[in-house]
Amino acid sequence: MSVRSFWRSLLIPTFPLGVPVRWLGLCISMFLASTLQAQCPTNLSFDMGELTNWSAYTAYYYKAPAMILQDYPAGQNYPAGTSGASIIPEQGILTPGISVNSSSTTDIFGGFSSIPVINGYAYGNSVTLGSTSILDTNNIYMGGYRRGISYIINVPPGAATDPYTVTYAYALVLENGSHTTVDQSIFKATVTDPSGNVISCLSSSYNLPTRFDQLRFNPQTLRYDSLFVIDAAAAARQNFRLSQVPSPNDNGNVGESRIRVYTRDWTEVSFNLAPYRGQTVTLTFNSDNCVPGGHFCYAYLALRKECGGIRISGPDPACAKSDQTYSIPSLAKIPSLPDTVTYSWTFPPDWNSPVTNNNLLNVRTGIQSGHLRVTASNGCTSLVADTIISLTPPTLAGTIGPDAERCQGTNSTLLTLTGNRGDVLQWLRSPDSVTWTGIGNTASTTYTATDLSKTTYYSAIVQFGTGCSKDTSQVAVVRIDSPSVAGPSSPATLTLCLNQDKNNTVTMELVDDYRTERH
Repeated sequence: MSVRSFWRSLLIPTFPLGVPVRWLGLCISMFLASTLQAQCPTNLSFDMGELTNWSAYTAYYYKAPAMILQDYPAGQNYPAGTSGASIIPEQGILTPGISVNSSSTTDIFGGFSSIPVINGYAYGNSVTLGSTSILDTNNIYMGGYRRGISYIINVPPGAATDPYTVTYAYALVLENGSHTTVDQSIFKATVTDPSGNVISCLSSSYNLPTRFDQLRFNPQTLRYDSLFVIDAAAAARQNFRLSQVPSPNDNGNVGESRIRVYTRDWTEVSFNLAPYRGQTVTLTFNSDNCVPGGHFCYAYLALRKECGGIRISGPDPACAKSDQTYSIPSLAKIPSLPDTVTYSWTFPPDWNSPVTNNNLLNVRTGIQSGHLRVTASNGCTSLVADTIISLTPPTLAGTIGPDAERCQGTNSTLLTLTGNRGDVLQWLRSPDSVTWTGIGNTASTTYTATDLSKTTYYSAIVQFGTGCSKDTSQVAVVRIDSPSVAGPSSPATLTLCLNQDKNNTVTMELVDDYRTERH
């Protein structure tokens, strides 16, 4: 089911060139043209916190191919259109079917955030496309809910060799049904050209794979129905994970387990619109329940604010001789060419990585700063990203000292961290050097321990820059002795004559935690 077409103009200012400032004007115009080419369209990334400039639709069908559809075109105020809307309900019910997320929450089934941070890149807002609903407000089985959003992108004019990329991230929550793969709940990302034709190499779909299991007799229809089950191996290859949170829906299927919700954590996809410079393309995202309608689907969707080409994400500066991760958004796999997506990374010669044909690079740095470069291709487009990575020395946690011994009660010991390279993130203390708790003292290389009642161990967590790992310093110990307590004397009284010796011994007991002495 397609969304009704709409058009939105992108205003690009022009700057006349006066004769006295011809070359200055030319430089300014070239700079502005380059900047405009790199800018993403307004609110493509939902940074306004609403659906303005997007079009939307919601729909459902009730065990029939006929759809009940509601369009929300761009350029009209909500509820007639999307302008100013942050929530659009499912068709016919009040449950949100399309909603903009401006603050992050944790998904109950997948445990991931509703707004992602992917290898250091923090998305601003996201959209939840779909819900867990399969019923109407009267708890009557209604059927399959469907929703979608679209954006018409006016690709800026320019050279086809100059990348103009759109990058989106998605996370999926799909309820598995006993259906063929094509009838399962599905999330789709589709790009169409100015004529409305699908650009296959820029479009993708994601649903749960199934396989035939057996024929099952249906006592209601007195027929045998084909039963399909999840293809666990194929689902694992596609990074789907079975959630242990039960489905909230009782869809009436006899014997169907409620543990049937699968999730897929955040994944990035990038595509290049440079071949369509000076033209318009339409980007559409759909989230549909299964074809019978008794199993739900929803997806989280976020878009980057950068359209000037792909960018390498990862720590810079990085720590020398340490394990680091760098990544670019993945390219969409072309259905007709499933094995053509390739990634080729190059890095300084003393760095090492076991796998370089992946959009994510796990690498062991050496001691040389240098050039990090990747070329990504999927048979439809080829993109290049590079950056210069500088290296810093690794963290040195240092030593805390001095060890000390104090008497129980009123006492004070100044502890100092020395020999460290990096900042103190947290001081720690422990009663046994095994179980540690944090102390509310940060960013200082000194700490004063006061009024200790028992022996305590101290350490500090240190980190040198954000690219180096945290490390824990060597431990200092402050030993606490119990105060001395004088015992009774024996004999308690003694009579002596003046100037006369007497061979008597007076005994005094000193009693504490460690000893009893006689004097």
